[in-house]
Amino acid sequence: MARNARKCEKEEAAQKIQAIEKGNPEMARIYATNAIRKKNEALNYLKMSARFDTVASQISSAVTTGMVSKTMSNVVSGLEKAVATDNVEKVYPRRISGFDHSTSYMDSAMSTSGQLTTPMDQVDELIQQVGDSHGLDVKMALRSSEAPSGSPIANASVADQNDELTQRLNALRGGI
Repeated sequence: MARNARKCEKEEAAQKIQAIEKGNPEMARIYATNAIRKKNEALNYLKMSARFDTVASQISSAVTTGMVSKTMSNVVSGLEKAVATDNVEKVYPRRISGFDHSTSYMDSAMSTSGQLTTPMDQVDELIQQVGDSHGLDVKMALRSSEAPSGSPIANASVADQNDELTQRLNALRGGI
């Protein structure tokens, strides 16, 4: 849709130029009418594109909510079983750690997805182009910056997982 909008904008611009160059009033009116129609068509394409983006975002959100709901239902059923058998102290930490692991994995995947899909040299090239067009010196900033590593949230969750695993191991050793 956005591509069609850009195409209509280009056609509109070309028709405006033709209308001015011809000097024929009737032809100029026809070209002006076409230019206005193309402008409106471009706006309609942009509106549809925005609506599609909104729908795609809502669908993505619904899928994520469904996944979280499914995980939560598994946790609840596990907790119901634990309460029924009076082993809450044993089952609850295991269920929560699985849930924490899923959450940290999702955070890590989401934080690195943008880094994986966009090559850093293209990012640097774009920054350089913007800097050149605005008269900014970004060469030093590009040299001194390093490629971003994982998300701080993901790094913290890995440390939390290690601490949690160590605690579980110690609890198992103490229970033997």
